[in-house]
Amino acid sequence: MKNLVAVYNDNPVINVYAAMVFKPENIIFLGGKRVKHNRRVIKNYILSRGLAQSVNFRVFTEHTAESIAFTLKEITDELDDCAVDLTCGDSVVWFAAGRLKTDMDFYVYSHALRTFKNISTGCALPCADALPRISIRDFIRLAGGSVIAHGHFDPNDYDCYDDDFINDMWNIYLKHKRDWNKFVAYIQHFSGASSVSFFGKEHAYEDNVSFYCCYGILEDLESIGVIRNLEISRGNVRFRFADCKIRRLLCDVGVWLELHTYRCARSSGEFDDVDMSVVIDWNGIENEYDDVTNEIDVIVTKGVVPVFISCKSGSVNTSALNEIHTLAERFGGKYAKAVILTAAQISEESPRTYRRALEMGITVIEREDLSSKGIVGHLRDIADRG
Repeated sequence: MKNLVAVYNDNPVINVYAAMVFKPENIIFLGGKRVKHNRRVIKNYILSRGLAQSVNFRVFTEHTAESIAFTLKEITDELDDCAVDLTCGDSVVWFAAGRLKTDMDFYVYSHALRTFKNISTGCALPCADALPRISIRDFIRLAGGSVIAHGHFDPNDYDCYDDDFINDMWNIYLKHKRDWNKFVAYIQHFSGASSVSFFGKEHAYEDNVSFYCCYGILEDLESIGVIRNLEISRGNVRFRFADCKIRRLLCDVGVWLELHTYRCARSSGEFDDVDMSVVIDWNGIENEYDDVTNEIDVIVTKGVVPVFISCKSGSVNTSALNEIHTLAERFGGKYAKAVILTAAQISEESPRTYRRALEMGITVIEREDLSSKGIVGHLRDIADRG
């Protein structure tokens, strides 16, 4: 295909998806006054990826069938070997396209079929299995932001621990979930900042806060080699962490839910891209004095659908709902999904919050769904719904 005319839309991913599939020599975006919105980002992305040799933008003066048909005819009369992508068009655009007397091909992306359909012939392109994969960084970049770093945990630092080990730790976490926050507070209080050696009292009371040794957790951790040389005698507790990375993990309350979700999604092979602890700069300009950034616990992508996941080891409040909803809407585009994944059973413990999440279009995955198969199955279904 030499030339592609694509109806412009504020959804950046859909704007470039046809270019990623057809790879035309030239692409012309057609739209109203908002065609100027995000045009620099879209043009730079298409050219830098080698998806087209030139990118141009044309504006119709009024959002009427007559104005759109006139502009569309003006463009297509100038071009040979031309097709039109109507995916982002509304009913007025479609009506305008129908007024053209032409044998050109008109395409529209069908999310249900995972392919582009030629509405001139009624045939779907035979490319459903070869659709481009869009990375998390590309989704954010196309929305005008940038991924600047990993946040409190870089998952690459923990690739030395295999999936079986993460699952063993996850099972210990679930077994002792009721006492886990107290256990983490205890470890934080007595653990040195960088030492693998641990020494603390069985019980302590400082600054109106009580710290208790959780014997069952320590014994289970020793059984899988997370800690070693455990000794509890005369009111004192001694052991060694397997390494400094383990010490850091055991000092974080919510990391096992995030890490377990990330590993389950990554090892499943169901998703195009998976990452955790993703820090996003809102305007894509890093190191500004007044930078606006957010950290997202886990993101997975499948086709044109990014799924933004907020992991909560305990209760969920309205602020958490608003945050993940806003981030998915701002950086994910038309098909983005927001998910709250919680180790609590909020449908029972906080039904008002649960109903509010559903009203906002947020999917809630709760305690009863947290098996490896359950997490992946839910995330796959969410992405496939589009």
